[in-house]
Amino acid sequence: MHINMTSDYAIRCLLTLAAREREMSSSEISEAIGVTRALTMNILRRLRTAGFVNSGRGANGGYWLAKDKSEISLLDVLKLMEESMCVNHCLNPEQDCSRRAEAFCLVRKFYEKLQEDLHRSLDGMTLGKLLAQDAT
Repeated sequence: MHINMTSDYAIRCLLTLAAREREMSSSEISEAIGVTRALTMNILRRLRTAGFVNSGRGANGGYWLAKDKSEISLLDVLKLMEESMCVNHCLNPEQDCSRRAEAFCLVRKFYEKLQEDLHRSLDGMTLGKLLAQDAT
């Protein structure tokens, strides 16, 4: 699995809001994460629609976390942003195993375990935990 840059930026947007603990404009967020305002706005729109951030309109409007930073896991964000969370296409329920060997494929069994471990790690890592690691 390869995490795309848009997903990385989404995590950075959320981390920025979690670290600052205040309402921020899209310009402030884009400057903090080092990407264009247009891309930041696109990402924030997706995050708002999914319920990760709230937004206010007008000259004093901005964005803030809709949930506590301890309630937003990296898995939650990646599920929103990534097309697939499978480490191999054979685990994608919409695709068949290329070798038609689902029942006895040793590689697939390894991938399933790897997938479970990855999901568990991502689900256990919240914005709050990431920020706490940075403080140590």
